[in-house]
Amino acid sequence: MITISNTVVSPKFPIWELSIPDTPFDREFFESKDLWEINKLVDGEYIQYSQERKEYVQNSIPEFENWFKEFKNQNDIITLLGRLFDDKENCEFFYKQFPLEDKKIIPSDFLKRRCNVLYRIINDEPGYKMENHFDNRAVLGNIFINLTDNRGVSTTFVNTFTNGNHSVLDNKTNVHYKGPEDKNRGIFFMNTPDTYHGIHNNTERTRYIMNILIYFPELTF
Repeated sequence: MITISNTVVSPKFPIWELSIPDTPFDREFFESKDLWEINKLVDGEYIQYSQERKEYVQNSIPEFENWFKEFKNQNDIITLLGRLFDDKENCEFFYKQFPLEDKKIIPSDFLKRRCNVLYRIINDEPGYKMENHFDNRAVLGNIFINLTDNRGVSTTFVNTFTNGNHSVLDNKTNVHYKGPEDKNRGIFFMNTPDTYHGIHNNTERTRYIMNILIYFPELTF
């Protein structure tokens, strides 16, 4: 099961760290070329993906498919996030983006009515870079989970100095938080004006991750 920390990584930023039980696959397994295909989103007119990001070939390896299917069955993402946002400590982040509290609509009910979940297994090869950006408005948030140790590369978040928290790790880049690099660890973050983020793999090793997208189907076509 995914375990999500109840406390944000830094005050006023809707980013939470998480963990999963140890996966039975190592880096050597994910380095198999038969596991990957060209990302179908690459080269779209409004997409920032490049050929260094690859998509998992579905149904390619039964051993992985069985694990992946079981993982999805054991983790009801909408329920997990509903519990996170229903908590007093975190509901302010939800209602700031979706001001429904006067209508007595709690976050968990809103998520069940409005959101869908999309799973992706992807890799980011050496040289891959996605410039800092906000996600599009169809996205409520994203989960990224490391499937291997990904030393020296993670999703980074830049402080836009709009919420009163001016903390940074680097005064040149204004990066205020870097996601975990260890296998079986990851993050969930809401898509808000406070989660300006990007990724640059300037190491010599590929990053292998699971991405779980939480989105509004009525805003997609």
